[in-house]
Amino acid sequence: MTSPVNRGRILYFTRHGNLAPSTRYRIAQIVPHLERLGFEVEVQHFAPGALYHTYISPGRLMRKLAIFPILAVRLFLRLVRAGSYDLVVVHKDLFPYGPLLFEHLLFRINPAVVYELDDAVFLKSPMLRHCYNKLRKHDKAEFLMAGSRAVIAGNAYIAEHVSRFNPRVQIVPTVVDLSRYNCMKLHEDRRRVVVGWAGTRGNLSNFDIVREALVTIQAEVPEMVLEIFSDDNLAIPGVNVVNRAWTLESEIEGLLNFDIGIMPLFDDPWTRGKCGFKIIQYMAVGLPTVCSPVGANREIVMHGKEGFFAETPDEWRGRLGELIRNWRLRADMGRQARGSIEQQYTVEAVLPTLVGVFEEEIGRNGRRHPMLKGAPERRNFGISRS
Repeated sequence: MTSPVNRGRILYFTRHGNLAPSTRYRIAQIVPHLERLGFEVEVQHFAPGALYHTYISPGRLMRKLAIFPILAVRLFLRLVRAGSYDLVVVHKDLFPYGPLLFEHLLFRINPAVVYELDDAVFLKSPMLRHCYNKLRKHDKAEFLMAGSRAVIAGNAYIAEHVSRFNPRVQIVPTVVDLSRYNCMKLHEDRRRVVVGWAGTRGNLSNFDIVREALVTIQAEVPEMVLEIFSDDNLAIPGVNVVNRAWTLESEIEGLLNFDIGIMPLFDDPWTRGKCGFKIIQYMAVGLPTVCSPVGANREIVMHGKEGFFAETPDEWRGRLGELIRNWRLRADMGRQARGSIEQQYTVEAVLPTLVGVFEEEIGRNGRRHPMLKGAPERRNFGISRS
C-alpha cells in the first residue's frame, strides 16, 4: 500500500489537554483523520496532564500562580519551532494572561495561522469566578481573530462576532465520531425514568432554571431520577438526585443510562456562544432532549421531533412530564435525533470542510498580522457553514 501524499505540516496549540471536552472532540478525534489523509499533525497543550487538573480545580491559588512561569517557558520553546510548520492552528487562546507577547511572537515566526474557537472567549465568563481569572485578557481573542488567515467558529453567534474582525469565517460545529458512538439507547416501558445531565461543574449553576419544575415533577412521578454525570455533585431538596463521577472510559455508558437528556441554559451573551455539544451527545446515543432555546441549541434540535424547547417552569414541567410518561415518544424522538446526528454532526460530515480550509491556507502566501505595520489586505472568505 502506498503512503498518502504529504499535504502539509500542521501545529495545533490548545488551552487544555484531551480531558477537556473541547480539545477532545474538536482536535484529538480529528487528528487521526487528518493524518490518514496525509497531513503531519502535532498538538501542543497549554496545560497538559497534571497541570490541567491543577489549572481547573477550585482553590490552589498559589500553586496555580507558581505553574504560570512553567507554562510560559513551555509555550515559548514550542513557539520558536512554529516556523517549520505549514500551518498553525490556535484553539481558543495561546496564552490567556498578560500582554500580547506570545501572540505577536507567533505571527512574527509564522503568519500562517488559523484561529478556532467554540466558546465566546472574547467575553468574560460569568461561570469563572476564580480570582486569577481577573488576569485573563479577553482582547487576545479579537487580536487572534483579526490576524489569522481564517477563523473556524463553532456556531453562528461566534461567527457573527468574528466577522467584525475577519471576514474569512467558517462555521464548523463540534461533532462525534460514530465509530465511538456506535450504539443507541433501547427505550422500554418501565416505571423508573432517568432524566440525565452531563457536563462540567462550571455549568451546574444553570439548574437554577429548572429546580422548581424538577421538584414538582418528582412529587408527581416519584419514580423519576435525576442523574448528574459530572466532575462535581448537585443536590436539589425534594428531588431524587444521583451523582455519578464522569470518566472518559465511562462516557458513552453513562449517557446510555439516561432516558432523557436535559440542557437548561441561561440566556446571556456568554451562553449564546455555547455550541450545544451535550445535546449532540444525547442525540447521538438516541435520547430525546429538553433544552433551553439558547444559542446553537436552536440550530441543533428540531422542536417537537427530536426533543423540546422549554423556557418557563411550566414549559419545563410539561415537556419533561410528557416524555417521562410516554416511552414510545422517547423512542421515536430518540430515533429521529440519532438520524439527525448521522447526517450533520459527525467527523465525516465536517472533515471535508476542515481539510478545505487547511489546504487553502497552506497554499496561500505568508501574511503579516494586520495590527503589525505593513499588513496587506485580505480576500473575503465569507461566513459559511460546513
